[in-house]
Parts: sequence; C-alpha cells; structure tokens
Amino acid sequence: MKGFSLWELIVVIGLLAGLAVIAPLSFQNLKRTSDLDVAFNLVKDSLIRARTRAQAGEGDSQWGVKLLTNKAVTFSGANYASRTVALDEKFNLPKTIIPYGATEVVFSKLTGVSNVSGDINLSNDYNAGRCFYLDTQGTLLYPSAAGFNRQCALTAVSGEDNFRSAVIDTQNGFAYFGTSTFPGQVVKVRLSDFIRVGAITFNTGEDSLRSAVIDLANGFAYFGTGASPGQVVKVRLSDFTRVGAITFNTGEDYLYSAVIDTQNGIAYFGTSTSPGQVVKVRLSDFIRAGALILNFGENDHRSAVIDQINGFAYFGTYSIPGRVVRINVR
Repeated sequence: MKGFSLWELIVVIGLLAGLAVIAPLSFQNLKRTSDLDVAFNLVKDSLIRARTRAQAGEGDSQWGVKLLTNKAVTFSGANYASRTVALDEKFNLPKTIIPYGATEVVFSKLTGVSNVSGDINLSNDYNAGRCFYLDTQGTLLYPSAAGFNRQCALTAVSGEDNFRSAVIDTQNGFAYFGTSTFPGQVVKVRLSDFIRVGAITFNTGEDSLRSAVIDLANGFAYFGTGASPGQVVKVRLSDFTRVGAITFNTGEDYLYSAVIDTQNGIAYFGTSTSPGQVVKVRLSDFIRAGALILNFGENDHRSAVIDQINGFAYFGTYSIPGRVVRINVR
C-alpha cells in the first residue's frame, strides 16, 4: 500500500489551515446578517404592537417604543420618561446592533398617529444596515433588503446646506459631501452605519463646492469652488483635514464639473463661463498646469466624465441644445 508523500501532506495541511481561517470569518458574517434580521423583526413587531394597542385604546393610554442599546421597550405613556414602568415589554436586541434616528416613537390613542416621522435606522458593526420609515400618520414602511428601493435618509447638522458635490471612498467606507455655503464645508458620512461622523469648514472665500474628485491611491479629495476665480481645495482623507488650495487665473471661474485621471495624476476642472474652459491640475505637486479655452457656444460646463483607457474627457454644456465636448487628455 502506497502512503502519502511529504508534498501531499503539506498540501492537505495547507488546505486545512485555510479552511480554519475562512470558516470562522464566514460564520461571523452569517451571524452579523442574522443579528440584523433578528433586530429588524423585533423592532418592526414592537412598533406594530405599540400602534395597535394605542388604536385599541388599551389602558386608556398612548403607547410607544423606545430603542436603547441592546433592547427595545414597548411602553405605555406620553413619553418614555413618564411611562408606566410596570407595563413595559422589553425585547433584547443583538449586541452588534446600533439603533439611531427616531429612537422614541409614541402613537396617539385611537388614531395611532405618531409623534414623529422619519427614518428609524439599525446598523451592525460590519458595513450593513436596515431601516424603517414612519410617515406622519404613524404608518410603518420598511423596504426590502434587496432590490431598487429607498432605504434611509440622513439629515446633516444645521448650516451644512445644499450638497452640490460628492466623492466616495469605497476602500474605507466613507462618502464626502460638499456644501454650497459660504465658506464651503465638507461633511463626512460613514457608510457602514450611515451616520455623519464629522465636517470641516474651508477658509473664507472658498465658497460653494460645486465639483469634486477623489484620488484613492494617495488618499486625497479635491473640491472645486463656485467662486470667481475658481479654487481647488485639497483634503487629506486619513485625518480629514484641509491641507491646501490653489486659485486659478482670472476668468477661470465657477468650477462646476471635474474629472480625474488617476493613472497620470491629473485632475481637470470645467468652468461655468462663456466660452467654457478646462483647467488642468497636476496632483503630484498640486499646481495649475494649464488651461484650454473652448469654442464659442461651448459654454457653462456642468457635467463631465473621463475615459482613462482611451485618453479622452467629455464635458457637457448647460445650453440649448446641449453639447458634449471631447478633450484629448494624453
């Protein structure tokens, strides 16, 4: 009888070692998904139960739900603080779940109308979330986890107004939104639990952020202003700080569109001028490296895309009829 060779034993041991690493990770992923589903159903049932009791006039009282860390409480009363504690029903949520948004909801007696409307969000610690939407009548709406549907909404802090530009860091799970304020601000959103985690305010005069590009390889985002002349503000993503800005030449105004050529380290910003211009920025040393003035009638560039493989950028005009101008970027 022929036994196993040393090489065969090494291969088998390697496969077993690989399975030993992969299996726990797969189990953790399944558990996180299961925890989110469990929490979703518990909260959904609690909200439905509270509204049903309120509509039935049970206890001649309003009924509500309070979402706390690791538990949901169905209570009787006008609010959680003044509730009748003896009537509490508590349901434990998985420890990985974080509720936020409308975390205290009270339904009116008989009508079932809720005291708040908006999103009720549940997230876990692994880049996933579910939400409900409560309308003004207290009706609970909840999208499916899959398919093309509205999921949730996030409201920024007062003063963080009119988002006109955005970029996404898919590697680290963040999105950055530029405001059309004076001065401009960039709001950072963590996508795993869909919450605002911070904001930076630019310097005076760096106003109305109308365009943005991101350089993931080097960890920077660049926001174009709607100022005259236009400016490009550089943000380092690792510590979310403004690290510099460049001001374009006179007449290179209102940077309403932008694309980035990550292969060659160049960004191109389209102006909202007549005629339009495309301004070239070299990212390695962050300087204005040139500009191209387009033809008469090719005005007001509000949109842009880039084909890095073939070396062309396309800028769309805000005109009647619209035009698309192709630019050779090689």
